[in-house]
Amino acid sequence: MYGKQLELIKSAKLGCRESENALAALTAGQLRSYIYRLTLDEHLTQDLVQESCVIVFKRLHKLKRPEAFWSWTRRIATNVVRDHYRRNKDREAVSDKFEDLKDMNSDTHDGLASVVAEEWKQAVVSAMEDLKPVHREVLVLRCYEQLDYSEIAQQTNSSEISVRMRFVRAKRSLAKKLAKRGLGKSSLVIGLALFGKMTAPSVAAADGIAVTPATMNAGVVATLAGAMCTRTALITAVAGVTIAGAAVLKEGPSVLAKDSPHLASKKAVLADGAAQIQHMRSFFYYPDADSDSFVCRRMLRKGGAYYTEWLHNTSGTYHYDVNSNIVFLNNFNYFNRDLSVVRLPTDPPNMSRFISEIEGSDGTFTVVERGDDDTVIVMERGPDGIEPYVFEHPNSMQEDYFKGTWPVHSEVIDARDHLHRKGWCTFQITGHWNGMNVSGEGRMPFVQQQLEQNEPAFFLRSDDWILTQHSGSGSQVVLNTGETLNAGQSFFDQIGQPWKGLHCVDVIRRAAARRQMPFEHVLSDNGDKAWIDVYSSLYRVRYAVRLWDDLVESIELFARDGDGSKLGELRISYSATENELDEFEVSNNYSEYDMAGKLEEPWTFWLASQASN
Repeated sequence: MYGKQLELIKSAKLGCRESENALAALTAGQLRSYIYRLTLDEHLTQDLVQESCVIVFKRLHKLKRPEAFWSWTRRIATNVVRDHYRRNKDREAVSDKFEDLKDMNSDTHDGLASVVAEEWKQAVVSAMEDLKPVHREVLVLRCYEQLDYSEIAQQTNSSEISVRMRFVRAKRSLAKKLAKRGLGKSSLVIGLALFGKMTAPSVAAADGIAVTPATMNAGVVATLAGAMCTRTALITAVAGVTIAGAAVLKEGPSVLAKDSPHLASKKAVLADGAAQIQHMRSFFYYPDADSDSFVCRRMLRKGGAYYTEWLHNTSGTYHYDVNSNIVFLNNFNYFNRDLSVVRLPTDPPNMSRFISEIEGSDGTFTVVERGDDDTVIVMERGPDGIEPYVFEHPNSMQEDYFKGTWPVHSEVIDARDHLHRKGWCTFQITGHWNGMNVSGEGRMPFVQQQLEQNEPAFFLRSDDWILTQHSGSGSQVVLNTGETLNAGQSFFDQIGQPWKGLHCVDVIRRAAARRQMPFEHVLSDNGDKAWIDVYSSLYRVRYAVRLWDDLVESIELFARDGDGSKLGELRISYSATENELDEFEVSNNYSEYDMAGKLEEPWTFWLASQASN
């Protein structure tokens, strides 16, 4: 702090009327641009500046360290703004705030206002106004007040890690809003710098606005690549936006120059699987106490300079590839590239031990006892082993630990095919099974957010029985005698349950492990397909899986004795169009006949046994 300002503050603190008046004018001027950037409302800014100044001078005698005056003043102003938003949740239209901004600029540095196109100024202001107040607040404190994270934490009564994550989310949110308004995906730094200049209290202050790589703290510096051939370049050139530091250009989207998004995503996953990972942190969220329910999962993998991230939430599975700086939205859920079974920390111990025995691993996988609904489990795997941490939080999906932390300027590529982009599909099953002709159809959601509108449905029939299942209504077998039996299992555990967050290669093998049924896999030469074999005492069932689509395309039945002859095959075809499903009534009025003993095996094995009787 300058010596004259410090003397002025000390004098005002002692009660000098002249010093108080001078300090009041200086304080109001400093707070005006800060509060305006938070509110984007000129009239409201005047009121909140006045309210803040009243509080400042009412409490000035309590200030112990005059050199901390400005941070103390800013903290008071921050609380005043927050209190206002708590009292008044409704915000005014963007157009009104933009008019305020034009009026404000006309009094300060109208040279900028006259040069930069009004529509692009409005786009920047509109995007900033559309941010959550807490996101706008952290951007203002970091980019314009030039506070470090510890200072912002003190200013906002938050932890430093919370501030860092809030800043990441604020940048990501603003970048998305700017892109929607036509400013390009690489315009975050430009937009922040332009907004800072437009809201600066003077021409001199506007000239001093600079957004540096250190301020953004996003790894690779945000670049102007792609922007110079768009109208964003007009803003950059005319507004004189300052981007300090050396710009390192990453060839992100160019990875798609010769590859389709699907192929580029596949290459990224293969590179991930080949990396030497020394450290891994995984977050699991179980909104439902049911052990077989949906799980939201985020996984960070590090090895030296290599870093990758996977996120599965209610809308899909995302994979961040550090080499291309691209986030892929994929057809498939995560699977281990060596095709070892994906484990969950809540797996029953006997199931986990059985998988370890099958795979020949050391059997030391950590099993965590989960709580009720809304359980969060954090697993840290490093050189010293695995450290689990368990807690309950009902709004975990909204927390930072279930948000992607990839750089805000990463390109997001939708690598899904038309089937998966729809979010759900229908399927047809045809074939024969141990001498019986079998046909069926069903509906399968790919993501959790489609579950309510397009719930899973499964219908499979022969001359002697019907297998039917509706989500939430259980599964059952209806015999030709009219008898209805409780199946006691999900029929989808033989073809996949993508909405729950696991790849079908893992759903099938985990279902076998729960029943202590041996299994093994074979991978095709090109790595696109896997065959999963599951064994009972009499039969071997083989599932052909398209790995990059997360779909089972066929199920085959073989005898275990003699020459192992093929006894049946079911083909499964998938469609993005609505098919007329046989909406067979799923009844909860099961007969007293105990079917549990006969359906302990998966339905694929039970059908083979029924056909042989």
